[in-house]
Amino acid sequence: MSRWFLGNAKRKFRKSTYVFGQPSELGSCEACIGKPKDEGYISMMDWEKLVKQYRAEAERYKQEANEAKNELKDFVTFSQQIEAELDKELNAANLSLSKREKEIAVLLQERDRYKEAQRFRAEQYSKDMKLSDELQELRVEKENLLSAVHKLEQKNDDLERELRITCETLKDTEKRLNEELEMRALLTTELDSKEDLKVRCQRLEDEVRDLKLDGMVKDTKLSNCSMSNPLNGTSINHEKHSSGNLLQVKNGRQNGGTSQPARSIKNGFTSCENHDGSPDVNRKRLFKDPSSKGIGSRVSALPPSLASSVSPVIVNLLETIQALEEKLLLLHPERRTNVENGFGPTSHP
Repeated sequence: MSRWFLGNAKRKFRKSTYVFGQPSELGSCEACIGKPKDEGYISMMDWEKLVKQYRAEAERYKQEANEAKNELKDFVTFSQQIEAELDKELNAANLSLSKREKEIAVLLQERDRYKEAQRFRAEQYSKDMKLSDELQELRVEKENLLSAVHKLEQKNDDLERELRITCETLKDTEKRLNEELEMRALLTTELDSKEDLKVRCQRLEDEVRDLKLDGMVKDTKLSNCSMSNPLNGTSINHEKHSSGNLLQVKNGRQNGGTSQPARSIKNGFTSCENHDGSPDVNRKRLFKDPSSKGIGSRVSALPPSLASSVSPVIVNLLETIQALEEKLLLLHPERRTNVENGFGPTSHP
């Protein structure tokens, strides 16, 4: 609006200047001036009148111009005031408009919230209806499940009874299995002992063979000595008897069996003696005397539970080993210390 007032003021000023720039009586003067000389000249008084007239018009136009300027200033001031007021009103209108827009946005949000709540309520109602139907179905299913649980409990009781019976049977089976495993372990230990005894018997046979060779060499030396010295006849007979007994020990070991008589030592020589007891009696006597060193340090003592299951063949082998070791100790007294300390000979003589 201020721009419109300013435009009207400018148009009025242009009109006033345009009127001022068009002298109303100038045309008549120019006509007078423009006349040819034959029409005569204007008098001095006319010129003075024209000047006064123009001056008066100039003053009038000047006053009008000043008035127009004052009006323009007043109009500009008024327009500025109006513009300021209009700006204030516009700002107030904008503020009120923004408030109204905010209120409208809040109302729209409330409307959307109410719509959402209504939709949620409808959905919830439908869900409640479905849940009520499902609840009714679940109640019926619960009754069916309770009856099924009752039947399963009865079956469970039957299964527990069968399980207890099976556990008792399993324990009995495990007990018998453990007994069988113990028996097999005893048999395995017996087999291992047999193998060890075979190895020891072979080693003792080698030692006996070496001793036999030594006895033959000694017999040869003694025969030579007896030929040179007849007084040594008794010692020669003693060595011959020793060599004969050594051969008897070897032959008796080669003919060993369950009916082989036990061997005894007399004066350092092995001889066969028949005992009144059976092989079982000999076996019990052999393993019940833990302080006896007849077997020697080379044969480990068996536990009592295993000694009762040792066969008579092993007993005969142990007796043979005992006789051979005692023979070795008699022929080589320096080994007795090692045997008593728990160590056997480590090399052949």
